[in-house]
Amino acid sequence: MKNRQHDIENFGLLGHPLGHSLSPYIHQQIMEAAKIRGEYELLDIPPDRLENEIESLTGDLDGFNVTIPYKEKIIPFLSGISNEARIFGAVNTVYHNTGYNTDSLGFASMKIPAQDCNILILGTGGASRSISHVLAGQNPSSITFMARNPQRGLDLVTEIQELYPHSAVQLVTLEQLELLVNKGMHFQLLINTTPVGMWPHAGRLPLPHDLYYNMLKSGEVRHVFDAIYNPTATRFVLMARSFGIWAYGGLGMLFEQALAAQKIWHPDTPDVWEAPATKLRLENIRISLSHFLLKQNPLKIVLTGFMGAGKTTTAERLSLLLEGELDVLDLDLVITEKEDRTISEIFSESGEAYFRNLEKEFLSTLLDQPKSMIISAGGGTILQDNIVELIHEKGGLIVLLDVEEETVLSRIASTSSRPLLAVSDVENTQDKVHRLLNERNPAYHMAADLVIDANQDVELRAKALLQAFELER
Repeated sequence: MKNRQHDIENFGLLGHPLGHSLSPYIHQQIMEAAKIRGEYELLDIPPDRLENEIESLTGDLDGFNVTIPYKEKIIPFLSGISNEARIFGAVNTVYHNTGYNTDSLGFASMKIPAQDCNILILGTGGASRSISHVLAGQNPSSITFMARNPQRGLDLVTEIQELYPHSAVQLVTLEQLELLVNKGMHFQLLINTTPVGMWPHAGRLPLPHDLYYNMLKSGEVRHVFDAIYNPTATRFVLMARSFGIWAYGGLGMLFEQALAAQKIWHPDTPDVWEAPATKLRLENIRISLSHFLLKQNPLKIVLTGFMGAGKTTTAERLSLLLEGELDVLDLDLVITEKEDRTISEIFSESGEAYFRNLEKEFLSTLLDQPKSMIISAGGGTILQDNIVELIHEKGGLIVLLDVEEETVLSRIASTSSRPLLAVSDVENTQDKVHRLLNERNPAYHMAADLVIDANQDVELRAKALLQAFELER
């Protein structure tokens, strides 16, 4: 209902079901930054009530956003729609009973170059439609849509072909995509518009791991974008960043969509948005969003790597930089406290197999805890059968601290507590480190969702992690 008593404007998000939407937080923050007195609420209305409620919504609210499943269904109830909404066949913003679509503005703000590129877009839903229009307008060489159910994407493919005839457009299944890649097809731009990889299922990938890994490894991919914004950096994004590829998630796009909606709802205040003070406040909001998500939706980061990679010190420094937003847990320390004996004692008294079972058991328990944490795992933890799958099934993400042999030898020179290095002389230690590192490195890299250079000092390692997960302050 409109609250005119104190000149407070009323906005909201129409959808069903809405769950834990980020929209109220974003819009409240934007309105505060622009000094707009307004409230934003969730309007969770079941489909069978939409027709009865739409008139009161347009009458009682100063404006509202629209999400699934009403982006298309609301159009017949509106007096008109914008050109963008007509092209996309969907509305996500309503003002004065007119429908608008800010999806393309949000994606365009990412400024991803597409001219002369071969583009692969995963999914053919609403997000795919708006994104593909923006990209097709840049004259790419080709656009390949991949869909699990190709029949649902035929209309979109036909639409893009007719409006942008300069680009080759095709629709493929996963099996057909694998054939294309095996025959030498390369893509310079990869876009995920599916929900695969969204929290709480952050451990999932929209493509088979080996297929995606080899595409990234080819050196052809220049840009990767994931429309998912929770987590801020998905597994899809992190893997690309490990290869030095420009890769971002959808949080920036979501923010720009919300900002565009606010500008539609406040057409008489263009100067407000251009004011330096407002721009600074808006930039601070962008930075705060990833931290807000981290508090609302627990993220599990598992650090792995060879002995001496600096897993424990990196985890501790990261937690300090995040001011406690992430709990730090050392898997070895958890085990020794429960067992009341050192790792070396467990190895010598009960054997490695017993220790590995403890690792798996306690890691599984930690991943089930309802809070954000960074878990420092032992060098051999990730090598166990089904451990990688366990971590991903429970929504965890694996970060490899990649270390060179010389760095390992330097860091472990002053310690005698490494059970796998129970040898008597320096030469034997060097040989064992060399052998184990070469044996383990391929498995480490195949398991990793993100690879960080561990040869640099702890401050740089921690900051690299912050940057990768978009958690810099």
